[in-house]
Amino acid sequence: MIATTLASAARPFWRLLELYQADPAFVFREAGLDPALMDEPRGRYSAERRMAAWAKAAELIPDPCFGLRVADVSSPTDLHAIGYAFLASSTPRGRS
Repeated sequence: MIATTLASAARPFWRLLELYQADPAFVFREAGLDPALMDEPRGRYSAERRMAAWAKAAELIPDPCFGLRVADVSSPTDLHAIGYAFLASSTPRGRS
């Protein structure tokens, strides 16, 4: 079984690359990720290719803590329905 992630969950990573003025299209291309999949509701990326993209970003971005800034560019809506569920919940566990 190949581990995959929801492709739209890579949007914050794309925005993070833009924040650091790294070329997101280049990073995705180098890692073998098709950016168009982020717009496909059922688009998936292999976890291995996602890790390759993070490794490429680490080569290009001089800040060793750049990954922590992904929170600055994330939105719950990047996760589709689960993101909306987070927004509607009073706690991460849901309403009690």
